[in-house]
Amino acid sequence: MRNVLENFVLFEPSLDRKVIFSLLILIGLFSINRIISYFAERNLDDIKMSYLVRKTSNYIIFFLGFFSISRIWFQGVQSLATFLGLASAGLAIALKDYIMDIGSWCYIMVKRPFVVGDRIEIGGSKGDVIDIGLFKISLLEIGEWVDADQSTGRILHIPTATFLTGNLVNYHAVFPFIWNEINVLLTFESDWRLAKKLFYDLLLEKTNPNESYIKQCMTHARKHHMVYFKNIDPTIYVAVKESGVQLSLRFLCSPKKRRAFDHELWEGLLTIIESQESIDLGYSTVRFYTKS
Repeated sequence: MRNVLENFVLFEPSLDRKVIFSLLILIGLFSINRIISYFAERNLDDIKMSYLVRKTSNYIIFFLGFFSISRIWFQGVQSLATFLGLASAGLAIALKDYIMDIGSWCYIMVKRPFVVGDRIEIGGSKGDVIDIGLFKISLLEIGEWVDADQSTGRILHIPTATFLTGNLVNYHAVFPFIWNEINVLLTFESDWRLAKKLFYDLLLEKTNPNESYIKQCMTHARKHHMVYFKNIDPTIYVAVKESGVQLSLRFLCSPKKRRAFDHELWEGLLTIIESQESIDLGYSTVRFYTKS
Protein backbone atom coordinates (compact mmCIF):
# COMPACT_ATOMS: atom_id res chain seq x y z
CA MET A 1 0.00 0.00 0.00
CA ARG A 2 2.86 2.35 0.87
CA ASN A 3 4.56 1.66 -2.47
CA VAL A 4 1.34 2.44 -4.28
CA LEU A 5 1.01 5.79 -2.52
CA GLU A 6 4.66 6.65 -3.13
CA ASN A 7 4.35 5.83 -6.81
CA PHE A 8 1.29 8.04 -7.08
CA VAL A 9 2.75 10.98 -5.12
CA LEU A 10 6.38 10.93 -6.38
CA PHE A 11 5.82 9.89 -9.94
CA GLU A 12 3.46 11.07 -12.59
CA PRO A 13 0.35 8.90 -12.54
CA SER A 14 -0.62 6.99 -15.61
CA LEU A 15 -3.56 8.07 -17.73
CA ASP A 16 -5.80 5.41 -16.21
CA ARG A 17 -5.04 6.56 -12.68
CA LYS A 18 -5.67 10.16 -13.60
CA VAL A 19 -9.07 9.32 -15.01
CA ILE A 20 -10.03 7.13 -12.03
CA PHE A 21 -8.97 9.63 -9.39
CA SER A 22 -10.64 12.47 -11.30
CA LEU A 23 -13.90 10.54 -11.37
CA LEU A 24 -13.62 9.73 -7.65
CA ILE A 25 -13.09 13.40 -6.82
CA LEU A 26 -16.05 14.46 -8.96
CA ILE A 27 -18.34 11.84 -7.42
CA GLY A 28 -17.21 12.69 -3.88
CA LEU A 29 -17.61 16.44 -4.28
CA PHE A 30 -20.94 16.06 -6.07
CA SER A 31 -22.22 13.90 -3.20
CA ILE A 32 -21.07 16.43 -0.61
CA ASN A 33 -22.77 19.23 -2.51
CA ARG A 34 -26.02 17.28 -2.71
CA ILE A 35 -25.94 16.58 1.02
CA ILE A 36 -25.39 20.26 1.83
CA SER A 37 -28.19 21.31 -0.51
CA TYR A 38 -30.54 18.72 1.00
CA PHE A 39 -29.70 19.91 4.51
CA ALA A 40 -30.28 23.56 3.55
CA GLU A 41 -33.65 22.87 1.92
CA ARG A 42 -34.91 20.69 4.76
CA ASN A 43 -33.62 22.53 7.84
CA LEU A 44 -33.47 26.22 6.94
CA ASP A 45 -36.84 27.97 7.00
CA ASP A 46 -35.36 31.21 5.71
CA ILE A 47 -35.53 30.94 1.91
CA LYS A 48 -32.87 33.59 1.45
CA MET A 49 -30.44 31.83 3.80
CA SER A 50 -31.14 28.47 2.16
CA TYR A 51 -30.39 29.93 -1.26
CA LEU A 52 -27.19 31.56 0.04
CA VAL A 53 -25.94 28.28 1.55
CA ARG A 54 -26.63 26.32 -1.64
CA LYS A 55 -25.06 28.96 -3.84
CA THR A 56 -21.95 29.21 -1.68
CA SER A 57 -21.65 25.43 -1.60
CA ASN A 58 -21.78 25.30 -5.40
CA TYR A 59 -18.92 27.79 -5.71
CA ILE A 60 -16.74 26.10 -3.08
CA ILE A 61 -17.28 22.64 -4.56
CA PHE A 62 -16.51 23.95 -8.03
CA PHE A 63 -13.21 25.49 -6.99
CA LEU A 64 -12.19 22.45 -4.92
CA GLY A 65 -12.92 20.13 -7.81
CA PHE A 66 -11.17 22.36 -10.32
CA PHE A 67 -7.96 22.71 -8.32
CA SER A 68 -7.92 19.06 -7.18
CA ILE A 69 -8.31 17.66 -10.68
CA SER A 70 -5.87 20.20 -12.10
CA ARG A 71 -3.27 19.06 -9.55
CA ILE A 72 -3.63 15.49 -10.80
CA TRP A 73 -3.33 16.30 -14.48
CA PHE A 74 -0.66 19.01 -14.40
CA GLN A 75 2.80 18.77 -12.82
CA GLY A 76 6.09 20.68 -13.23
CA VAL A 77 6.78 24.29 -14.15
CA GLN A 78 5.44 24.07 -17.67
CA SER A 79 2.34 22.30 -16.46
CA LEU A 80 1.99 24.90 -13.70
CA ALA A 81 1.94 27.70 -16.25
CA THR A 82 -0.69 25.81 -18.21
CA PHE A 83 -2.61 25.21 -15.02
CA LEU A 84 -2.58 28.90 -14.09
CA GLY A 85 -3.78 29.81 -17.56
CA LEU A 86 -6.63 27.33 -17.37
CA ALA A 87 -7.40 28.45 -13.83
CA SER A 88 -7.71 32.04 -15.00
CA ALA A 89 -9.99 30.97 -17.82
CA GLY A 90 -12.05 28.89 -15.41
CA LEU A 91 -12.41 31.79 -13.02
CA ALA A 92 -13.41 34.09 -15.86
CA ILE A 93 -16.14 31.64 -16.88
CA ALA A 94 -17.32 30.92 -13.33
CA LEU A 95 -17.38 34.59 -12.36
CA LYS A 96 -18.51 35.92 -15.73
CA ASP A 97 -21.55 37.72 -14.36
CA TYR A 98 -19.57 39.40 -11.59
CA ILE A 99 -16.82 40.44 -13.99
CA MET A 100 -19.44 41.95 -16.31
CA ASP A 101 -20.97 43.77 -13.33
CA ILE A 102 -17.62 45.28 -12.39
CA GLY A 103 -16.90 46.25 -16.00
CA SER A 104 -20.32 47.87 -16.31
CA TRP A 105 -19.79 49.76 -13.05
CA CYS A 106 -16.44 51.10 -14.28
CA TYR A 107 -18.05 52.25 -17.54
CA ILE A 108 -20.88 53.96 -15.65
CA MET A 109 -18.43 55.75 -13.36
CA VAL A 110 -16.30 56.97 -16.28
CA LYS A 111 -18.86 57.73 -19.04
CA ARG A 112 -21.75 58.54 -16.68
CA PRO A 113 -24.68 57.53 -18.90
CA PHE A 114 -26.76 58.08 -15.77
CA VAL A 115 -26.17 59.21 -12.19
CA VAL A 116 -27.94 58.88 -8.87
CA GLY A 117 -31.19 60.82 -9.05
CA ASP A 118 -31.80 60.22 -12.77
CA ARG A 119 -35.02 58.58 -13.91
CA ILE A 120 -34.18 55.66 -16.18
CA GLU A 121 -35.66 52.57 -17.80
CA ILE A 122 -33.33 49.58 -17.95
CA GLY A 123 -34.02 45.91 -18.58
CA GLY A 124 -37.77 46.55 -18.67
CA SER A 125 -37.77 48.27 -15.25
CA LYS A 126 -38.34 51.97 -14.65
CA GLY A 127 -37.43 54.11 -11.67
CA ASP A 128 -35.29 56.78 -10.06
CA VAL A 129 -31.67 55.74 -9.45
CA ILE A 130 -30.94 55.72 -5.71
CA ASP A 131 -27.71 53.72 -5.70
CA ILE A 132 -25.07 52.46 -8.17
CA GLY A 133 -23.07 49.56 -6.74
CA LEU A 134 -20.44 47.22 -8.12
CA PHE A 135 -22.93 44.41 -8.58
CA LYS A 136 -26.35 46.05 -8.56
CA ILE A 137 -28.23 49.21 -9.46
CA SER A 138 -31.03 50.20 -7.07
CA LEU A 139 -34.13 51.96 -8.41
CA LEU A 140 -37.13 53.50 -6.71
CA GLU A 141 -39.75 51.96 -8.99
CA ILE A 142 -42.27 54.01 -10.93
CA GLY A 143 -45.26 53.02 -13.05
CA GLU A 144 -46.71 49.49 -12.88
CA TRP A 145 -50.16 49.92 -11.25
CA VAL A 146 -49.53 53.63 -10.54
CA ASP A 147 -50.40 56.08 -13.31
CA ALA A 148 -48.29 58.92 -14.76
CA ASP A 149 -44.92 57.49 -13.81
CA GLN A 150 -45.30 58.05 -10.08
CA SER A 151 -43.47 56.01 -7.47
CA THR A 152 -44.82 52.64 -6.35
CA GLY A 153 -42.70 52.65 -3.18
CA ARG A 154 -40.86 49.45 -4.15
CA ILE A 155 -37.07 49.22 -4.44
CA LEU A 156 -35.71 47.36 -7.49
CA HIS A 157 -32.22 45.80 -7.47
CA ILE A 158 -30.94 45.17 -10.99
CA PRO A 159 -27.57 43.54 -11.88
CA THR A 160 -25.18 46.23 -13.06
CA ALA A 161 -24.36 44.18 -16.17
CA THR A 162 -27.96 44.67 -17.36
CA PHE A 163 -26.76 48.07 -18.53
CA LEU A 164 -24.55 46.38 -21.18
CA THR A 165 -26.98 43.68 -22.26
CA GLY A 166 -30.23 45.68 -22.41
CA ASN A 167 -31.59 48.98 -23.61
CA LEU A 168 -31.14 52.08 -21.46
CA VAL A 169 -33.59 54.98 -21.49
CA ASN A 170 -32.61 58.09 -19.54
CA TYR A 171 -35.32 60.67 -18.89
CA HIS A 172 -32.79 63.30 -17.77
CA ALA A 173 -29.58 62.81 -19.77
CA VAL A 174 -28.53 65.71 -21.97
CA PHE A 175 -31.98 67.36 -21.99
CA PRO A 176 -33.93 67.25 -18.68
CA PHE A 177 -37.39 67.65 -20.22
CA ILE A 178 -39.76 65.30 -22.03
CA TRP A 179 -42.65 65.93 -24.40
CA ASN A 180 -46.05 65.31 -22.86
CA GLU A 181 -49.52 65.38 -24.39
CA ILE A 182 -53.04 65.84 -23.10
CA ASN A 183 -55.94 64.95 -25.38
CA VAL A 184 -59.22 66.82 -24.94
CA LEU A 185 -62.24 65.55 -26.88
CA LEU A 186 -64.96 68.12 -27.68
CA THR A 187 -68.35 67.57 -29.25
CA PHE A 188 -68.80 68.33 -32.95
CA GLU A 189 -71.11 71.21 -32.01
CA SER A 190 -68.45 72.90 -29.85
CA ASP A 191 -66.59 76.01 -31.00
CA TRP A 192 -63.24 74.26 -31.33
CA ARG A 193 -61.49 77.38 -32.61
CA LEU A 194 -62.35 79.29 -29.45
CA ALA A 195 -61.38 76.26 -27.35
CA LYS A 196 -58.02 76.04 -29.10
CA LYS A 197 -57.27 79.71 -28.42
CA LEU A 198 -58.26 79.53 -24.77
CA PHE A 199 -56.38 76.28 -24.22
CA TYR A 200 -53.26 77.72 -25.85
CA ASP A 201 -53.36 80.79 -23.61
CA LEU A 202 -53.54 78.45 -20.62
CA LEU A 203 -50.57 76.43 -21.94
CA LEU A 204 -48.46 79.56 -22.31
CA GLU A 205 -49.38 80.67 -18.80
CA LYS A 206 -48.28 77.33 -17.31
CA THR A 207 -45.11 76.83 -19.38
CA ASN A 208 -43.72 80.38 -19.58
CA PRO A 209 -41.91 80.19 -16.20
CA ASN A 210 -39.75 77.35 -17.61
CA GLU A 211 -39.15 78.87 -21.05
CA SER A 212 -35.75 80.47 -20.37
CA TYR A 213 -34.46 77.40 -18.54
CA ILE A 214 -35.66 75.10 -21.33
CA LYS A 215 -33.80 77.17 -23.94
CA GLN A 216 -30.67 77.13 -21.78
CA CYS A 217 -30.83 73.34 -21.47
CA MET A 218 -31.38 72.97 -25.22
CA THR A 219 -28.29 75.10 -25.94
CA HIS A 220 -26.24 72.90 -23.63
CA ALA A 221 -27.62 69.70 -25.18
CA ARG A 222 -26.65 70.77 -28.70
CA LYS A 223 -23.00 71.03 -27.62
CA HIS A 224 -22.85 67.33 -26.77
CA HIS A 225 -25.37 65.59 -29.03
CA MET A 226 -27.29 66.14 -32.23
CA VAL A 227 -30.38 67.13 -30.25
CA TYR A 228 -32.49 69.68 -32.03
CA PHE A 229 -36.15 70.61 -31.67
CA LYS A 230 -37.22 73.14 -34.28
CA ASN A 231 -39.93 74.37 -31.96
CA ILE A 232 -39.88 74.03 -28.18
CA ASP A 233 -43.00 76.14 -27.65
CA PRO A 234 -46.23 74.40 -26.65
CA THR A 235 -48.63 73.66 -29.47
CA ILE A 236 -52.09 72.26 -30.06
CA TYR A 237 -53.03 69.80 -32.80
CA VAL A 238 -56.56 69.29 -34.09
CA ALA A 239 -57.96 65.95 -35.23
CA VAL A 240 -61.41 64.59 -35.98
CA LYS A 241 -62.41 61.46 -34.08
CA GLU A 242 -65.51 59.28 -34.18
CA SER A 243 -67.15 61.05 -31.25
CA GLY A 244 -65.94 64.62 -31.73
CA VAL A 245 -63.06 67.00 -32.34
CA GLN A 246 -59.87 66.18 -30.45
CA LEU A 247 -57.43 68.88 -29.35
CA SER A 248 -53.99 67.48 -28.47
CA LEU A 249 -51.99 69.77 -26.19
CA ARG A 250 -48.26 69.11 -26.61
CA PHE A 251 -45.71 70.67 -24.26
CA LEU A 252 -42.40 70.13 -22.48
CA CYS A 253 -42.30 69.24 -18.79
CA SER A 254 -40.01 67.72 -16.19
CA PRO A 255 -40.21 63.89 -16.08
CA LYS A 256 -40.78 63.91 -12.32
CA LYS A 257 -43.52 66.56 -12.47
CA ARG A 258 -45.62 65.16 -15.28
CA ARG A 259 -48.61 64.21 -13.15
CA ALA A 260 -48.56 67.46 -11.18
CA PHE A 261 -48.42 69.43 -14.43
CA ASP A 262 -51.28 67.38 -15.92
CA HIS A 263 -53.31 68.04 -12.79
CA GLU A 264 -52.84 71.80 -13.03
CA LEU A 265 -53.66 71.82 -16.73
CA TRP A 266 -56.80 69.74 -16.35
CA GLU A 267 -58.08 72.03 -13.60
CA GLY A 268 -57.57 75.00 -15.90
CA LEU A 269 -59.11 73.21 -18.89
CA LEU A 270 -62.22 72.17 -16.97
CA THR A 271 -62.60 75.71 -15.65
CA ILE A 272 -62.50 77.07 -19.21
CA ILE A 273 -65.01 74.48 -20.49
CA GLU A 274 -67.33 75.20 -17.58
CA SER A 275 -67.24 78.94 -18.28
CA GLN A 276 -67.98 78.65 -22.02
CA GLU A 277 -71.43 77.59 -23.16
CA SER A 278 -70.16 76.92 -26.69
CA ILE A 279 -67.60 74.34 -25.54
CA ASP A 280 -68.58 70.88 -24.31
CA LEU A 281 -66.57 67.77 -23.57
CA GLY A 282 -67.08 64.97 -26.07
CA TYR A 283 -68.04 61.40 -25.22
CA SER A 284 -68.90 58.22 -27.05
CA THR A 285 -72.14 58.69 -28.91
CA VAL A 286 -74.30 56.74 -31.34
CA ARG A 287 -76.46 58.60 -33.84
CA PHE A 288 -79.37 57.19 -35.83
CA TYR A 289 -80.66 58.77 -38.99
CA THR A 290 -84.02 57.93 -40.54
CA LYS A 291 -84.52 58.40 -44.23
CA SER A 292 -87.97 59.83 -44.87
